[in-house]
Amino acid sequence: MKYGPMPLKSKEQFDITECMVYERYVPEVYHFVRHFLERTPIDIQRYLKISDKVYHELQNALFVVTTNIHVLGNDMTSVASHQLMERLKLLRPNERLRAGVSQTVDYLLSEPEFRLFEPNRDALVKAYYNLMRQLIQQYRPANRVKVALVVEQDYLGYMDVLAALDNIQYVDVSTSDEALRDADLVVTTASITLPDYTNPEAVPFVWRLNANSDHYARLYGIVHELWIQKSHLEKSELN
Repeated sequence: MKYGPMPLKSKEQFDITECMVYERYVPEVYHFVRHFLERTPIDIQRYLKISDKVYHELQNALFVVTTNIHVLGNDMTSVASHQLMERLKLLRPNERLRAGVSQTVDYLLSEPEFRLFEPNRDALVKAYYNLMRQLIQQYRPANRVKVALVVEQDYLGYMDVLAALDNIQYVDVSTSDEALRDADLVVTTASITLPDYTNPEAVPFVWRLNANSDHYARLYGIVHELWIQKSHLEKSELN
């Protein structure tokens, strides 16, 4: 949900960005978010080593949720997300981040120009914390998926699948036999017999000579599901 006029895209010098829209039409939200990002104890862009583009998307997301909360009294984006994606509720907590977000919001609310946000203090802390926690989990994952790639190096597409796996933020890919001992996923070919010491709980994935986009998609789907499982609280941890 966005508030304010629709940003008009142009290749000319008068290109209107979302940032400019919020600065002009909801300046209190614009300044609150900018001050939050400047004063939070975590330099999120440097800590995560994210690009300017990703950082600006985070800033825009904060504009949106802040406007939602300011106008409606609740972060409707998070409410909808939690109803649609049950696993968002099971993300591992980050108490250091929560404390940093809470302290920064409280500091800003002590300033006269931002006291209008004070009635929604708890909603702001929760929304900001959830957004930043999801970003940190993507770019600095605490639990990575260990993938053992056991494919002949002269196999057609070997370098493609190696590069594809290596470019996933939350994957540790190895081509050594030792990696089979604690691998979460083993990518191999039908012609290779795996040694007895291979982790019996590892998910096997047979790579095909004629692998197409669907085959890559299935591989990514398995990797992502394994990462989700490793990144979320187990039922035993909820009790």
